[in-house]
Amino acid sequence: MVPVLREHELTALDQDPDSVTATVHTPTGQCRVTAGYLVGCDGGRSLVRKLAGFEFPGTEPFMIMRAAQVQLADADAVPPPGQRDSGSLMHSLDGSGAGILGTTEFSAIPEDRGGPLTAEELAASVRRVAGVDVTINALREPRRVLDHARQARRYQLGRVLLAGDAAHVHSPNGGQGLNLGLMDAVNLGWKLAASVRRADDGPLCGYTAERHPVAAAVLRNTRAQSALLSPGPHHQALRDIVGELMDIPEVNAYFAELLNGLRTRYPLPYAKPGDHDLVGRHCPACGPDHRPDLEQLSSALRTWFGAPGGR
Repeated sequence: MVPVLREHELTALDQDPDSVTATVHTPTGQCRVTAGYLVGCDGGRSLVRKLAGFEFPGTEPFMIMRAAQVQLADADAVPPPGQRDSGSLMHSLDGSGAGILGTTEFSAIPEDRGGPLTAEELAASVRRVAGVDVTINALREPRRVLDHARQARRYQLGRVLLAGDAAHVHSPNGGQGLNLGLMDAVNLGWKLAASVRRADDGPLCGYTAERHPVAAAVLRNTRAQSALLSPGPHHQALRDIVGELMDIPEVNAYFAELLNGLRTRYPLPYAKPGDHDLVGRHCPACGPDHRPDLEQLSSALRTWFGAPGGR
């Protein structure tokens, strides 16, 4: 069992060659917690990352998306969704003016983005994008999303490690962030357990090497998606060509694997040229309905674990 301590806030951390000590503010006062390792899974604004001194380079926001559940007084004033000269308009409104309303812009990115999205800000964005004034009587679940893309140069500094959004932030386009973070945790979990059991961090040495390229690829393709969403005739031409390419089954499959992360192949230290294609990849679907995949997997495992003719 792992205890979850609520209303506990990290305020400082220190580490030495053997341990990490976190200073924590709690409802009953300040305390210090010492452990062999500390993992920052505390999101894109990670305090663990900042306190430990991880470098976090990347690109500033290129676009901003605003959306909310709304109740409009004048639903008839809203034009159809789609691309405009200055961005795009998105909505799914019923006859009473209730539904989702959103915009994407490539300018007007506010410097102060800490506060919540307001009805006035969303209405002003609709005016800039669609050229119409709307009256928002009610606003629920407002969200403002930017596509800044940053990644820690390394995922381990001493005995402090990062996973998920603490290690990388990017546009939500494609919905890749959740899978990316979960696979960080899967990769780190067994390495961390092995390091604790062996009392050395040898297994952890491969964590950055295996997971950093995966997140870098996600940052690359989300930046590409932002570029495709940009307004203007040149970007529209690019969207048209990419749309035509996606009608080709092989291209469609490539993009699907790019988004779901199943193209990942880890550079395992014991792999060598000529290894089976499955070595270093995610386990394929197995079972009575996936007999060809199961046969492939068996062949790969025989090669991998040293069956006759293998290692």
